[in-house]
Amino acid sequence: MTKRSELFRAKLQDEFQKRVATHRKYSFRAFAHSLKMDPSSLHDIMKGERAVGEILIRRLGEKIGMTLEETERLLNPETSE
Repeated sequence: MTKRSELFRAKLQDEFQKRVATHRKYSFRAFAHSLKMDPSSLHDIMKGERAVGEILIRRLGEKIGMTLEETERLLNPETSE
């Protein structure tokens, strides 16, 4: 798995945990629905069983509230140093 996939997976996990902390009964299925994604595909990403490409990072990043700058830093770490 690529470094950016791992970093993005951590971002997704953090966002899910924030939502659970805010709404105790918030489910993984609800999280997948909010991302307009199939729960099994999201599960594979969050378990590290599926890499995440640039297009998906951009789409999901926007949905979890990442700024364009954060997304670009994640996609191009060598240019943000």
